[in-house]
Amino acid sequence: MKNKLLLLAFLHLLVACSSDEDTSEDVLFDFELEEIYSISQNRAFAKITSTNEEAVFQLRVHQVDDNDFFTDYWFDATLAGLNSLCNLAPDTTYEVTVFGALEDEEFEGNTLTFTTQVVGIDDFTEVNEVVNPQTGRTWMDRNLGAERVANSFIDNRAYGNLYQWGRRADGHQLRDAEIIESQAADPQPHHGFFIVGFPTWHNQDATDLWKNEDGINNPCPCGFRLPTPEELAEEINSWSTADADGAFESPLKFTLPGYRGNADGEIASEGNFGYYWSAESENMNGKDMGINLFSAQVTSHLQGGGASVRCIKDE
Repeated sequence: MKNKLLLLAFLHLLVACSSDEDTSEDVLFDFELEEIYSISQNRAFAKITSTNEEAVFQLRVHQVDDNDFFTDYWFDATLAGLNSLCNLAPDTTYEVTVFGALEDEEFEGNTLTFTTQVVGIDDFTEVNEVVNPQTGRTWMDRNLGAERVANSFIDNRAYGNLYQWGRRADGHQLRDAEIIESQAADPQPHHGFFIVGFPTWHNQDATDLWKNEDGINNPCPCGFRLPTPEELAEEINSWSTADADGAFESPLKFTLPGYRGNADGEIASEGNFGYYWSAESENMNGKDMGINLFSAQVTSHLQGGGASVRCIKDE
């Protein structure tokens, strides 16, 4: 049974009546920290439920083995939307307590405990933002795993890693990751091998692994997510030309990092092709943006192949 505590706070509300007589009624105010989910090495998400949509909520995050409460993290929280807990330490146990405020009174709710993982998202790539003024969207200025912003569309220091669609940053994305010919039975395999020999790297019917910022396998840093196919199409439409030149001349300075084959794990077409995953999939394919020397379009490829990831800010 979950560690749940329902807080019942009875607030007395004085109502002025036309007869000038005062009456009072008890107002029931329940709220609960229901779940901590999509946990990685330095990020998690919290879900709150309440009977009162007017209340204001906060979350206090305390490291269990730290007796100094002055180092607690505080996060504003809502009933709707994502309540992200960022900048956590890997392999560390935390307590999260919810607080609700209404009518100038604050109440302490229940506490849940969780432990961060060792892997989950990319924690290597420097996070700098770049805005495309034509679309108004904010992106990371480089691919996940890239050392720098590209100097050209064949700048290999700006190529970055190659992810299998829907997989978290567990080491498989490194360009020199070793291969394994064994399909995963879990959407979070406990190894960093690049899985080859299959159209998809896992045998689960999972289409939401990268959906939204709180997607269970979202490899992007806190506040970022995989783009949708529509957002990738908007980028292409904003370029001067729909090809490698237009991609690099855009504010995002896309490169042609090549791809990694799902059959044998070999990297091919560096400097000639670039494929950038979206958050969405269809059947055994992940939808992506394909760029080459002569064209660019939104297309799709087998989920078992390795392609680039450029993260967009979740706004």
